[in-house]
Parts: sequence; C-alpha cells; structure tokens
Amino acid sequence: LEFCAQRDAEAVHEAVEGWGTDEDKLIRILCSLTKAQLRRVDEIYAESYGQSLREVTDGELGGFFEGSFKYFMKCAMTPSAELDAELLVDSMKGLGTDDALLCELCCTRTNRELEEAKAIFAEKEGKSVEEWVEGDTSGFYTTFLLRCLQAKRQEGLVDERLAGIQADKLKEAGFGGDGEVDEATILKIMVPASEEQMRLISQAYQAKHGKTLVEAIEDMGGEMKRALIARVHDRLTFYATVLHNAFSGLGTDEKATARVLGRNSKADVKRIGERYEELFGGSLRQAINGETSGNFKKAMLTYIYAEAPGVPDEAVLDGPPEDPDLAVAEEAAPPEEEPPAEEEKMDIDIEDLDVFGVEDVTDIGTGEPLFANFAFEDWLLLATRYELHLLLHSFKKDLDDPDRPSFMQKDLSFYFNKYFKKN
Repeated sequence: LEFCAQRDAEAVHEAVEGWGTDEDKLIRILCSLTKAQLRRVDEIYAESYGQSLREVTDGELGGFFEGSFKYFMKCAMTPSAELDAELLVDSMKGLGTDDALLCELCCTRTNRELEEAKAIFAEKEGKSVEEWVEGDTSGFYTTFLLRCLQAKRQEGLVDERLAGIQADKLKEAGFGGDGEVDEATILKIMVPASEEQMRLISQAYQAKHGKTLVEAIEDMGGEMKRALIARVHDRLTFYATVLHNAFSGLGTDEKATARVLGRNSKADVKRIGERYEELFGGSLRQAINGETSGNFKKAMLTYIYAEAPGVPDEAVLDGPPEDPDLAVAEEAAPPEEEPPAEEEKMDIDIEDLDVFGVEDVTDIGTGEPLFANFAFEDWLLLATRYELHLLLHSFKKDLDDPDRPSFMQKDLSFYFNKYFKKN
C-alpha cells in the first residue's frame, strides 16, 4: 500500500501540474481507490506537495462553479465527519432549509458519526448544530431532530416482544392518520430505537395493522413525514430510496446521487446497489448510465466498479437480514477448534526459483513473499508491466473492434504517452 500510495500521489500531481488538468487520469487514479487508500494517498500528497486531495479537486475541477462532477469528487475525497459537518451547514445556510438533507444527517447517522460531525461543526462555525437547527426549524420537527442529535440511539439493541408493544403504541399515538398525534410517545419509541429494532417494530405494525410503518407515516402527512421515514429505514434502504427518488421524474437530482455514492465506502455502495435492485428493479449501473453523463458518470462508475490493488473497503452499513428471526436469536457459540498444526516450511533456494510457477506471491513455500527482497528496479519493472497490461486492455475496450485487438509494437510509445501522459 505504501509504494502504491506514493506512486498514486505522484500520478495525481502529474495530472494537475502545468496548464489544464487531465481529468480522465484523476478519475482513473482516485476513483479506483478505497477510502483507506485515499486517506493514505492524501497524507503522502500533502507531505509532498502541500495540498490535500480535496484542495486539489476543488481547485482543478469545473472552474468557479461547483458542478456535479466536482461535487461528487468533494464527497469522495473528504473524510466522512468533515463532510457531514459541511453538509449540515449546506442544509441550513441561506434562505430556506434543505429538509431532505437535514433529516438524512440528523436521523440516519450513527452516534459516533453525529458526535464527530457536531464537534467539527462547532469548531468551524462557532455555534453548535443544535443552535442552528433551533433557528431553522420549528415545532415538533425541531424537537425530534434535537433528540436525534443527542446521539443516544440504542445501537444493536433488539427486543422482539417489546417491538409488538411499541407497534401498538405508535398506532395509538396517531400513526396511520387516526386520532391526535401523541408526540411524547413517538419521541420515546422512535428516537432511541436501533435500526434493527425499528425493523422489528415495522414488521409487527404491518402484521397487526395491515400496513408498514412507512405507509402509516405517509398517511399522517405533515412536515414530520420526512424525518420519521428517515428514522424508520435502515441505511441501505434509505440510501437506495434516495437514489430512486433522485432518478425519478423529470431531471435527475445529481447532488443527492453524488452525495450518497461519494460519501459511502465502495463496499457499502455495492450493497446499496444490491438493495436498490431488490426494491426497485433494474441495476444501479443502468440508472447511472441512463440518468448521468460526462465525467460525472465516469467518476461514479469507476468508483463503484473499479478496484485498485490492496485491501478492500470494509462495509459499515447494516442491511435487512435474510431471515428476520436471525436478528434476535442468540446462537450458541460454536465449539472452539484446535488450531491446525504449523506446516513444515520448505527449503527453497530463491536463486533457483521459477517465479512463473509460484502459485501464491505472498508465500513462495517458506512463508516469505516473492517480493520480500525486491529492489527499486524490481518494483519499477512490475509497475511498468502493470501499466502495459492496462494499456492493452484499455486500447481494446476503447477501440471496440474485434479485427484490431491491439496495435503494432512501433506504436507503443505513442499510445503509452496518450494514455499515461508520459514517455
């Protein structure tokens, strides 16, 4: 990772130095990386060139006005807590309030995410998020958001028996549009309930009253609807629904699309895409291809479907379990297995080793990786071989001509410079 990060940082600099910016190269490099890899490249780039990746993309992409491509890159390059703090400002600054964004930030974030974003917000703005929310909202809506901002959700806690009781209490509290709304009961149940508990409550509500909690909230109407639905959904379902709404109707909400896809890890975006297909049919790739264009589309598709070498992103978001009963059942711990006996190491002379016959480059048979003693020249040759591999496949894909799958050796220098902007 260290070597790749240094090389990627240098490649980013090559893409932006001088007149003009090689946006294709920036997309190929940065959007292929995981969040962890981006953080490492960001550190090395800042040490080497005195700017963060966020500052580079802000300054080099799209000029003065922030277009969708630039906005997506901002969401992808910025650490989550910093981005959330910035988005909280965006949701409440100027005339009016972006309630959809504000509800997303207050009602779907984990306790830790809220605490980190609130601290950064207060440091940058000189006032707390809570003060801003009080100034921009009113009534029960304000109270609900402020209670969510306390970051006291009982994460991971589930109680199936209690879920049935809570479903009945929400019905009595006015869910479904029947009777007067009991705000205290709604706050008591919906603010602390974990994602898993909300799922059980919704299942119990549907079994008892013939509709889901989301349908019951829709029947209630009012300004609270958006916040309550955000609290009911697990985050995979919430993000999939945001994307579906962004692609529906006339035009596309490109900011919402960029925010959802750019903020989340590659692993989570793939899970959001799977949830999107489950709920609405059609793949996320098809939707992006049909609803977006240019570098914006290219950057999102690269981020979702291209993988740089290294450790993949870890999934953070929880989704609906395949079997609801598994969410609450306590399984007996499996019996501990005895650790396997260590295999006897093979005696291998590295000088006589056939490198093309090695099945696992991380272990040549002695526990030692093939690249343990690589010098600079070895890494350079490996990097060049990798670039040539990418060049040939990119040429074949871009040309899309079965009668011309490659080019003549004499043209290698021309195409290498065309794709990598170096000789």
